[in-house]
Amino acid sequence: MSEVSQTPRAPVPASPYRRYLWAAIALVLLLAVWGILSRLLARNALAHEAREAAIPTVITTRPHQGPAADTLLLPGSVQAYYEAPIYARTSGYLKAWYTDIGAPVKKGELLAEIEAPEVDQQLRQAEADLGTARAKAAAQASAAANVARLRELEGFKRVVAPFDGIVTQRNTDVGALINAGETPGSALFRVADTHRLRIYVQVPQVYAAQVRTGMSTSLEFTDHPGQHFAANVASTAHALDAVSRTLQVELQIDNSGGELLPGSYVQVTFALAPSGGALRVPVNTVIFRGHAPQVATIDEAHRVHLQEISEGRDFGTEIEVLAGVSANDTLIVNPWDSIADGQQVRIQPPQPQQTSGAPPAEHS
Repeated sequence: MSEVSQTPRAPVPASPYRRYLWAAIALVLLLAVWGILSRLLARNALAHEAREAAIPTVITTRPHQGPAADTLLLPGSVQAYYEAPIYARTSGYLKAWYTDIGAPVKKGELLAEIEAPEVDQQLRQAEADLGTARAKAAAQASAAANVARLRELEGFKRVVAPFDGIVTQRNTDVGALINAGETPGSALFRVADTHRLRIYVQVPQVYAAQVRTGMSTSLEFTDHPGQHFAANVASTAHALDAVSRTLQVELQIDNSGGELLPGSYVQVTFALAPSGGALRVPVNTVIFRGHAPQVATIDEAHRVHLQEISEGRDFGTEIEVLAGVSANDTLIVNPWDSIADGQQVRIQPPQPQQTSGAPPAEHS
C-alpha cells in the first residue's frame, strides 16, 4: 500500500477588505479621541476666559501732596463806597434837571427842581391862616407849625446831592409826574461816591477760617487785562450764610483816579497760609457708605484693600486726607458699590494719551 504524500498548504493571504476595516476603526477611534480632547480643551479655555472676564479692570491713581500754599480765586462784586438812590420828597412835575449821568456833583448841589402848585397853594393858605390866628393865641402855635411843615415841603422841590460823587443814573425828564416816596422804580437819580470802592466776595466755608481782616489780596478786572490791583480785607460778616455756606468778605481799594468802575466783574485772589502739605485724593476715589469714608487700595498681587480715611477739607474735585493713606498707595478710581476687601482686580494698561487734569491717573 503506497503512502500518499501530504504537502503543507500555503497561508491564505488576508483579505484587503479586512485591512480597510481595521484602518477605518482606528480612524474613527482617533477622531473620537480628538473630538473629546478638543471639547475638553475648549471647555477649559472657556472657563479660563470666564474667570478672566469676571475680574474687573480698574483705573488707578495715587495720592499727591497739596501745595505749600493755597491760592484761592473767587469772583467779586464791585460797589461804590457810598451809593444812594435819590427820591422825591414832594409830589409835582419835574421843572428842570441840572445833572446827567457821569456828572460829578458836590454835597448839596442842585440836581433838579419840582413844580408843586398844590403845595404852593397850601403854603399861601397856611400863611394866611397864621396871620388870622395871631389874633388868637391858642391857634397861633398850630398855624405856625403848619406853615413850617409846608415851607419844608417847599424846600423839597429842590432835589440836591446827598454827598460828593458821580451821577450814575437819571430816571426822569422835564414834565414827568413826580410822586413822593420810595416806591420801586421811582428814584429820580442815583449818586455814587467812587473815590473808594468796596468789593464783596463770598468765601466758601472750607476757607472761611483763614480769611482775616487786613489780609492782602490781588484783583483782576476784565476791562484792565494783565493788570493786578492790591486790596485789603476790610471786614467779614463773622457768620456763614445758612443757604450757601459762605462767608461774606468786604475788601476796599482806593479809586481816587477813577479808573475802576462800580458794578465791574472782578476776580479776587487770596494767598492763604500753607496747609502743611497734606495729601489729597480725587473725590471719585472716595467711598461713602454711611460711615467713615474709605478708599480702595491695591496691593502687589492686585487684590483690593478697603481703608478708612480721615477727611479734611473738600476742594470740590479733590479731598484732603489727614490720615489713612500714604503717597505710595495705589487707589482705584470710581470704585463700584459692591467692591469687597480681598477682591482680585486687573489694572488697565496706560493709555497712549492722557487728558489734562490734576492729578493724572497712574497705572501700575
